[in-house]
Amino acid sequence: MTRSPTNLSHTPSRVSSIAPEHLDAEVAGVHRARSDPAASLARRSSWRLRPRPAAWPILAFCIVWPTTLLKLWTGNPGIWSVAALWLGVVHYWPSVFVLLKPSLFPFALFGADRRHWWLALAAFVALGLPFGAMWADWLTSVGNSTGGGLLYSILEVPMLLLPLVAWAGCTR
Repeated sequence: MTRSPTNLSHTPSRVSSIAPEHLDAEVAGVHRARSDPAASLARRSSWRLRPRPAAWPILAFCIVWPTTLLKLWTGNPGIWSVAALWLGVVHYWPSVFVLLKPSLFPFALFGADRRHWWLALAAFVALGLPFGAMWADWLTSVGNSTGGGLLYSILEVPMLLLPLVAWAGCTR
């Protein structure tokens, strides 16, 4: 039976009959993942970490950093590195996948003191071996670029600091 303003017999009492379907699920208490999986990972990880209120201003600064907003708006691949780091601050080993953007490699070292991190690194290297020749091409292209060389991702640092600040301010 379709919903219409004239047919209110199957409409929940708290939701208007002309409300979009996603509002029905939210009002019913069903939490749906948003369209951006990286944002969903960040929400869940930050909820699990529960940073202290003292960390909130630093988190806010990192969020409103102009490059962070730009990268989120344009969908830069650095978002996946941030998602890996969000998972990494909770489970440690996923931070290896920050290496998907090699210029951000220092952030991939989070959790390097854990055995699972080293196993994940071995798997990452094994999966990357078939693309070995492309790594040389990437180094050449970065070296020939005029956008900062290997430091071209330096403006993404505040975006990658978000999970680390949340972890440092963790209440658990």
